[in-house]
Amino acid sequence: MLHQPLKTKTQVIAQAVQLLLSNHPSTNQVLTRQSALTATFQYLTRNVPENSPEKASHIILGYVHACLTQ
Repeated sequence: MLHQPLKTKTQVIAQAVQLLLSNHPSTNQVLTRQSALTATFQYLTRNVPENSPEKASHIILGYVHACLTQ
């Protein structure tokens, strides 16, 4: 299966949320966690155009990295 590059900010957000949920599984309120992560990343990337997945990825990665290194 070939990996298709993400083409929109929304796709980047969805992929980031799924990756975080799969690496940190919790059976408690997964939908709530998913909604919270999605809303957080949408807010963080609010000024990024929908057609700028690279910029959205950079912002999300920076946010996650900062959270993990505090």
